[in-house]
Amino acid sequence: MKREHKKEVGARVKAFRIHLDMTQKEIAEFLDTGRANYSRIEIGHIYPGLFMLKNLQEKFGLNPNWIINKRGEMFLQDIEDARFSFGKDEPDVQDLLFYMEKVPAIKYTVLTHLSEYKARNQDIIQAAFKHPEVKKA
Repeated sequence: MKREHKKEVGARVKAFRIHLDMTQKEIAEFLDTGRANYSRIEIGHIYPGLFMLKNLQEKFGLNPNWIINKRGEMFLQDIEDARFSFGKDEPDVQDLLFYMEKVPAIKYTVLTHLSEYKARNQDIIQAAFKHPEVKKA
């Protein structure tokens, strides 16, 4: 399932790049990454990073929710007013928050997984907080 999802995301990333009439090299340079690394995203070997999606949204109006979840249109309607669309208003997040509130076992399971993830990935988390657009809640 995860491998298939990566391939689907990669196909949407590629479709977006082709729609912009850009080469892999051009978009990789814009994203400050190597062409080979970018190619791995399009092939479906790895997911695009959060900052890559944010940069594409801010520069070109990409709808990150379309890339990851195939929800909505490829482009956001109003680029000027667009906010990064992985927020509490997303149906999946609303669903998670609802169940966490109603079923304590789900809440504690999610929080346990979050704690474990944070402990295993401190370097990733610390690197994310070095970017000015990431603020701890």
